Amino acid sequence: MIHAGGSTAEVAPVSVDVELATDDAVLLEASESDFDVPVAVWLGLRAAVPLRVLERYAGTMHLNIAALLRAPQGRPVLTPLDDRTLEVAILGDDMDDLATAPAADATLQDLLRGVALQELVNVGVPTQMALALSRGLRPLTPELAAKVAPLTRATPEMLLRANPPLPTEVVRDLDSEPVRALVSELARRRGISEVDARLMAGYGGYALAARETGAGSVDWVARIAAYVRGLLGDE
Repeated sequence: MIHAGGSTAEVAPVSVDVELATDDAVLLEASESDFDVPVAVWLGLRAAVPLRVLERYAGTMHLNIAALLRAPQGRPVLTPLDDRTLEVAILGDDMDDLATAPAADATLQDLLRGVALQELVNVGVPTQMALALSRGLRPLTPELAAKVAPLTRATPEMLLRANPPLPTEVVRDLDSEPVRALVSELARRRGISEVDARLMAGYGGYALAARETGAGSVDWVARIAAYVRGLLGDE
């Protein structure tokens, strides 16, 4: 990071592959950063990116921007056949991706903001569940997502994608062979993507098992498969 202000930061890519440095990059000694090895800083590729994409601290450079600009440069590219041309293009594409990265998807709580508790109850959501939904503490089932969607600006599929994450064991068993086959068939019959069919199967099966067995041990493959077979049998 070179400079930060507001919701963006000016950043430049850094590489330990100093032999790839072109004259778009400056070369720093190992003592000039926390990386303990020489690095190339690609100042020619610097760009403004949203702060939200800078997720992990890697180290600190001990030079200010003026000192960076005085640092020695890499070798210039003199021919299109120079192998470094491709590396520079990849770095440039990565910087473009960071600069244009979309904001994180809205949460279920975001999508339900402005929907009154009584409105949820009026479309068939039990009162306690409506309260938990409005606080982002409970996932919507596919059936309730279809009822709640008209109260929002979202589709049922968008509401399911915004749900709180499923338990790890449910996600794992969604990848089992019998469940995958049923999810594919559900997607085909409903004319939806397999991603949306998977969400429908996962959240529907999870809610069904919670109602029937509480918090005890559950055979998720069997429960999810039974739920999806029920959906397919209704069509």
